[in-house]
Amino acid sequence: MKASTILLCLFVGLLSVAPALAQPDPSIRDWGNPPGTPPPWQTPDVWVDNNGNEIPYEANEPARGIQDNRLFARIRNLGSTATAEVQVRFAFAPYGLWAPASHADFKEIDVVTVPPLSPGEEKTIEVEWDLSDLSENNGGAWGGFTVNDFSHFCVLVTLTSQGDTNPSNNIAQNNFTWVPIAPGKTSMVKFLVANPKAQPATAELLLAGLPERWQVRLDGLQRGRNTLQPREVRLVTLSFTPPARETETAAPLAARGDLSLRLDGQLVGGISMDAHEPAAAQALFPPAGGSLSPYLIGTYDLRGGQRAVVQVLNPTGRPVRVLAAFFDDDE
Repeated sequence: MKASTILLCLFVGLLSVAPALAQPDPSIRDWGNPPGTPPPWQTPDVWVDNNGNEIPYEANEPARGIQDNRLFARIRNLGSTATAEVQVRFAFAPYGLWAPASHADFKEIDVVTVPPLSPGEEKTIEVEWDLSDLSENNGGAWGGFTVNDFSHFCVLVTLTSQGDTNPSNNIAQNNFTWVPIAPGKTSMVKFLVANPKAQPATAELLLAGLPERWQVRLDGLQRGRNTLQPREVRLVTLSFTPPARETETAAPLAARGDLSLRLDGQLVGGISMDAHEPAAAQALFPPAGGSLSPYLIGTYDLRGGQRAVVQVLNPTGRPVRVLAAFFDDDE
């Protein structure tokens, strides 16, 4: 009797586990995934790379006023069976602290249908992100503010697929930016704070990461608790000034700032930023134990379909950039 009971339990257990193992799971990583990954409001699965150098979060990426920003999202199938087709939806809004209920206020960029993904398969999707219309205001959903009012934006990516057994990992939002700073100079970041609720809400901004010696100022929202009216969207400016450089050999300034929004006591979103000094510009022809002329002296005759072969030597001890220009008789 006891043995038959044990066999029955094993049989029931196998019936309950087997269907869960054979299921598709299209996914995209959200903020801070895996847990503890800084910054907290950035996902490694959404980025912009306009110049193709594979370095995300550079200045002017994305850039306002142009049509062909290159936006990427990386998705994968974590399940043990192939997915159906996956719809990947891209949308954006001005840089801001958006509560989940306000995701409908994002402006659609594009929707891409991805063929079925095999178990463990990963795929990168690229879309064109048009930011050429500086007057775009998403039908007033951004509180009357436009693309032209911001230098940074939030990107929202959502996945839908028939038969998906784990929709909890189908959404990712990236709120991350790079801010150039200089010793003793004030830098500013503008962003939106929204109350998506139908009743007033208590909003509180939490700032972490910036050094204590830096002067920090908030305009548009007071430190501490604030009341936001129903559906209110407010423009906030964060200004911060690093201290002047004490010595010429002092290390470059750098910090990572994280702003989060607490709405009626609940943490609903945030933004992150890397603030650091731009790299010092290098001379085009740096001396390194050799001489280098900025011009190749000589005349090269290309008449009659002839070719001229030019040999360029690098006498320095480091890589150099070669710029080629062609002039006619009148230069």
